[in-house]
Amino acid sequence: MLCMWPHSHPCLCHQLPPEMISGMDHDHRVDVWTLGVLTYEFITGHPPFEAEGKGATYRKITTVDIDYPSYMSHEAKDFISKVQHPMV
Repeated sequence: MLCMWPHSHPCLCHQLPPEMISGMDHDHRVDVWTLGVLTYEFITGHPPFEAEGKGATYRKITTVDIDYPSYMSHEAKDFISKVQHPMV
């Protein structure tokens, strides 16, 4: 899902970290968050916070609501869950 952030730059909504959605200050840890999102996408072929509409996607991101498929290894789940800790 493509959206505008911040109101002028196109981005992929499902890759935004909670800090950016909440309008909070953020640092290099948002890049670590994105590494977790991309790792999930590389393994599954779809984003971890995929939902119907931007609002639902943002809710999944801010609550870190990830459904891990049964075929994903314990190590991959562990890695993703460790880097998906928001600063908020």
